[in-house]
Amino acid sequence: MNAESLILAVVAMLCSILLGLFVYLIIKLNEFEKQLFTRQEARSEPNPENNEIKIFCGLDGQALWDAWVQFANGSSNQYPTLGSDRNIYLALLRQHVKDLISEGISHGRDGKAQAQVQNPRVTSILRGDFQSYLPHSTCDRIYELAYDIGKTDEYRDDNIASLRSCIITICQSTQFNPADFEACLPATRSAA
Repeated sequence: MNAESLILAVVAMLCSILLGLFVYLIIKLNEFEKQLFTRQEARSEPNPENNEIKIFCGLDGQALWDAWVQFANGSSNQYPTLGSDRNIYLALLRQHVKDLISEGISHGRDGKAQAQVQNPRVTSILRGDFQSYLPHSTCDRIYELAYDIGKTDEYRDDNIASLRSCIITICQSTQFNPADFEACLPATRSAA
């Protein structure tokens, strides 16, 4: 073997080793890049368990009512983000009142009064189903007045005026505008 063949053999071996290292580095670089993009995607996707934005600060039913009344009247700052859900809570209360009135009128027409009005109750609005609560006396009064409207038309206008008074009571506690609840009320005899 001459020196030239030996040098060519060494150069070929070194090129093979360099080619192997080059392939190895490309594979490792691809693995690193894949891990890097996977981590970035995981960080950019919101984790529903950790980053979930809770409507009404996670409260519902009577706890939500109590917290809202305290918040609306400025006597508590325990749930500072509760105010951002104002329109959703208005929709929830409005639907609760509307459901009570509809049930009462329907039961009045059928002559089947409920022994106990469901309160708190699951109320459906666009944002989902939530447990809604009204003070028992107000809730019972709204149902009874609506029941009387369904039962007889004789005192319809008086009962509707009394329903407005109940709504005003709710609005005084929650700082909502009674006009926002007008659509919940049945038509008066003069309008019907």
